[in-house]
Amino acid sequence: MTPPAKRRKALTVRQMLFLRAYLAGAVGVRGHMFKAGEKAGFQEEEVHALLALRKIKRYIRDWHAKQGITIERVLSEYGKIVFADVAEFIEWDEDGGVTLRPRSQVEDTAAVKKVSVIKTPTGMIHTMIELHDKLGALRRLEKFLAPKGEDEDGQPVR
Repeated sequence: MTPPAKRRKALTVRQMLFLRAYLAGAVGVRGHMFKAGEKAGFQEEEVHALLALRKIKRYIRDWHAKQGITIERVLSEYGKIVFADVAEFIEWDEDGGVTLRPRSQVEDTAAVKKVSVIKTPTGMIHTMIELHDKLGALRRLEKFLAPKGEDEDGQPVR
């Protein structure tokens, strides 16, 4: 005879409200969790307490898995921003003029924050490209990859 399956306790209404606010406002990015929590009427201490609950952690982990959000994918996206070169997106002509490369010639646009095309009153067209913050992405990568101590052999633990 097999033992009965453990029955998971259902989430409370308050926990579901928190998860809705957390996942809608933070989408796993810890830097925004208090902002999302405060919008729904959660204090910082309660946010910490809720995030420490095993069933909340499981729910968030499962939600991330359903969305395809993994540590590897997040690190890869930060890497695209950090290692992007503006020359991947523009071309110089013989006169020193700059134009955007056609989308078909650009392999990945993850580092691009914004492209603007502005027509002046005189009819000239100005195109601008803005990339995401490289230094900010590098700091986030560094924070994740920095050693968190050493193991018993003196090797860095990440």
